[in-house]
Amino acid sequence: GLLGAGISTNGQASLYVYDTTITKNFATLGGAGMYLGSTGSIRVRNVTLTNNTGDAQEGDAGSLWLEGATDSEFHHCIINDNSALNGGAAKIVFSNVLMNDCQLGNNVASDTGGAVVTVNSTANFTNCEIFNNTAMGGTGGGMVILQAEGGIISDTSIYNNRANGTIATANKGGGVAIFGVRATSARVVFLSNVRIFNNYAEGGAGGGVYWDRDNSQPDLSGAIFGVNYATQGSNVASGVHQAIWNADKDVFVPSNAALNFSLFVNITDYYAQLVIEPTPVTLETQTISTSRGVGTFTGSKTQITNEGWTCFGSKCPHPANTGLFFISAPLNNFTFAAKATATFSSAAGSSSFDLITQSSNLRVQDCGAGQLRLPEECINCQPGYYQNNTNPTNDTVCIPCAAGSFASTWGSKECILCSDAEGGRTEDVGASICVQCDENRVPNEPGTRCESCVTNARHKIGVEEWWECVCIKNYFSYERDFINRNPSECLNCPLGGNCLDFGVTDMNINPQKRFWLSPYETDVTFIKCRNLACEGVRDECATGYRGTLCTECIEGYGRYRDYECLPCLGGAIMALFRFMGAVMFVCLIGVLLTVINVAEAENEMTLGQDTGQWDRVATLAKITLSAAQFNSVAADFDYEWPSFVKGVLDTQGAIGDMGSFLNVDCAQGRDARPKAIYVESLLVAGIPLAIPILSLFTILLLKVKDHYTAKKLQEDLEIRKAKEEKRKELMRRLGIAPEHANRLKEGQHGEKSLGSQLSESKGESKLDSKEGKDSVKAKDSSPIDSKHGDEGDEKEVKNEKALMEKKRANVGFDMATAQYDIKGEDGKHYTGHGGFDFSARFWASSMSLFFMIYPSLVLQAFKLFHCETLGSTPNSIVLAADMSEICYQSPHWEYQMLLGAPMILAYGIGYPAFCLWWLVRYRKHMPVHWKNNPKVSDEERREHIKHTMPIYLFYHGYKHQYFVYEIFIMFRKVTIVFFAVFVNAAQIQALLAILLVVSSIMLQIRIEPFDDEIANKVEIAGLFSSFTIYFLGAFLYIAPEYAKS
Repeated sequence: GLLGAGISTNGQASLYVYDTTITKNFATLGGAGMYLGSTGSIRVRNVTLTNNTGDAQEGDAGSLWLEGATDSEFHHCIINDNSALNGGAAKIVFSNVLMNDCQLGNNVASDTGGAVVTVNSTANFTNCEIFNNTAMGGTGGGMVILQAEGGIISDTSIYNNRANGTIATANKGGGVAIFGVRATSARVVFLSNVRIFNNYAEGGAGGGVYWDRDNSQPDLSGAIFGVNYATQGSNVASGVHQAIWNADKDVFVPSNAALNFSLFVNITDYYAQLVIEPTPVTLETQTISTSRGVGTFTGSKTQITNEGWTCFGSKCPHPANTGLFFISAPLNNFTFAAKATATFSSAAGSSSFDLITQSSNLRVQDCGAGQLRLPEECINCQPGYYQNNTNPTNDTVCIPCAAGSFASTWGSKECILCSDAEGGRTEDVGASICVQCDENRVPNEPGTRCESCVTNARHKIGVEEWWECVCIKNYFSYERDFINRNPSECLNCPLGGNCLDFGVTDMNINPQKRFWLSPYETDVTFIKCRNLACEGVRDECATGYRGTLCTECIEGYGRYRDYECLPCLGGAIMALFRFMGAVMFVCLIGVLLTVINVAEAENEMTLGQDTGQWDRVATLAKITLSAAQFNSVAADFDYEWPSFVKGVLDTQGAIGDMGSFLNVDCAQGRDARPKAIYVESLLVAGIPLAIPILSLFTILLLKVKDHYTAKKLQEDLEIRKAKEEKRKELMRRLGIAPEHANRLKEGQHGEKSLGSQLSESKGESKLDSKEGKDSVKAKDSSPIDSKHGDEGDEKEVKNEKALMEKKRANVGFDMATAQYDIKGEDGKHYTGHGGFDFSARFWASSMSLFFMIYPSLVLQAFKLFHCETLGSTPNSIVLAADMSEICYQSPHWEYQMLLGAPMILAYGIGYPAFCLWWLVRYRKHMPVHWKNNPKVSDEERREHIKHTMPIYLFYHGYKHQYFVYEIFIMFRKVTIVFFAVFVNAAQIQALLAILLVVSSIMLQIRIEPFDDEIANKVEIAGLFSSFTIYFLGAFLYIAPEYAKS
């Protein structure tokens, strides 16, 4: 048949063949045993293909032809004693095949590929034997791999194969021949334990393996070569790769001279082995510099190699190559270069390509640099002279070195400036050495004479550096302005710089401790550090610190206050717990203070009692807190505070800054996004959302307090009831008439009833506590059968009458507004604080809590606007709270506008405005207008309390006409913070601060707003302390913060 005399498949058919022998088939076009042209799955196992034949003139693949078979596997197969034109046993075209544990032996190809030919395929061989195969055409005794798409050979033996063509020099690859692999294809890999031995390419190349060039190079890392036979590379060889030439001598000619000589060229493969196959080689000149000419040829430019070499020129040993060979050198110092092109024929076709050229010994040029040209030789120029051979008119003389330069060796091609070598000077031409200058003198710029060092500089100490001047202590210089390695001027050491050594320059100057070298300026500038972490060495910080001005914390450390870093103990989880604990602690303190404030407000407004010393203490505490917050802002002014003063001011600032308790760095990590300052701002901004919950908790605590107070009064009531029973019994025994007893009970002599006595204010209850104890004692010691008898009873009656006389003077409010639900003997219910309006308590708690966190909210909002200018470049404007963050760029401006501005509007301005509105609207409801008015009904009192309890903290302690003075104090604190943040000029900061303090002092003296004289005195003392701080601080002003030299 034509194809597949034994088995043939096409289309998408699948084929499974097991335990079969296919033998003695013939096909004209090939594939006598099997032609498999289908794309389906092909599995062949335990099959023998033997004695099958393809036509010797046109039939490929004696036994097996695979074409387009993308999924084929052959296991435990024997393919022996077959023959064809190409691929005595098999031909694999555009296929993917695996051959495992197969034998391919004793096959013959009349042209190429004794056993196998693969074309554009991926063929993998494992545990196979390829032996005793012959390629009569001389290429690939065992197999030919043409334009492979990869392939892996492993654990395979390739032996006793022959590439046995009629032209011995054309024999290639006794075992394996690889041709024409494309750059985009994978290489053929000899993976592991591939044994290649006793293969022949007689008279040719690559007894074991041959590859043509470039991408065909296989990976031979797993190949084990035995003894193979070939003239070029017994084990492995490649196609032509490079040209190596040698001229018969170096020739020195004047400009535009022509000459005859011979150029011998060796053509080698990748392994530097002479290419045995005759190869056409074309030699051309190649430009090596655009400023110099190109040599030209006359005569034959293409020669055929013989045993790997050829010759160009008149003196070649082969007559065919003895044509005249001329080279022209248009300019002096012309060096000839050439390139070789080979024409290469292989199984993949013929092509021409440029060879890699090596060992270019050919020099057709004038004498070298530093030499004079004589007719037969070149001689070197003497020291002090040079020759660069660039000027045709001077190629016969050596040129003397100019003054200020020298040439110390024979054959110099140039002179060296004294300033570029070891300094010194030369006054004369033709110098071979530079002369040193005297002490404290250095060469001038031309190097022709010595000059003195500049002012504030001296000669550098050191034997090998005698030509240099350096600045003395307390001075420095800029290296960019050096002249001949010497400073052009020595400048005063810049403020904050360390110039305590000789030779300080802008490149080696260190800062003093607590200063930082500014990266924002071209001139040397040092910035005052904000903490103690600047170590006095460039770009080095104390342990735990890093970044700009050493204000950032390294991993494992967290920010405390403004610029202090402390270790994060316990990692991120513990930091989160500590943060939550701090927040809960602050909330608890705030709630407890709010409970006290609300309770005191209730006592004063409902019971009409003056809390006395506690009232004064509360007012003084509020004044002291405001003064501390106001004074602490001075720490952010541009004053150079002594360290202990700065510490005091920072400590005062911590009182009103809740942000100082937050340590986001430890919980968040160093490089987390968003940055800690923004997370901290978001947390502080969200604190007011917790106020309603905290207010409810405050009300709960007040309820608990009410219950406890009610229980206490119930106990007092029981004691008084027992005492009343005893009194009745005593009067009965003494014979006192019941009418008189009723008059005593009903208070006809002016005493209050028992129920009224029990419902008196908290302050009166305390006053009577001792008397109550005496009554209990009297009860316990006065039974009827007491040994004291009637005398003790009479004495007790007298004491009771005295007690009632004393009670007549104590007049309190009606207790209808405070129900404790305690039932007296008269059937009435006596009340306490439990009856307060829920909304009044809620608003009072909320306003009190907000009042305490108000400074934290304002300070945190202003932090987003507080930028510092550290230099003159745009990126030197940084956020004071995080100096790694550049101001007015993303993301800062987004947080500034979307978070900072709303915080200022809602908290900084909105809260005081809301409080002012409430104070003005409900000013007529304040206790001063009604608490001493007996005509005010209980319902009116409740209404008054409902409207004024929420703002009790704001008007409490002030004279009634100055009930809004606390708003002015809040405005004063916000204003001083505004000056610190938004006013950049330190002098203007100081003047505005002093103006604000003086205005406040004058106002305080003029109106004395507090209703307590001591409170007015403490307020004026606090204002004078503020005046002292801001006034004296102005004398410590440094402007600007970054001090230039």
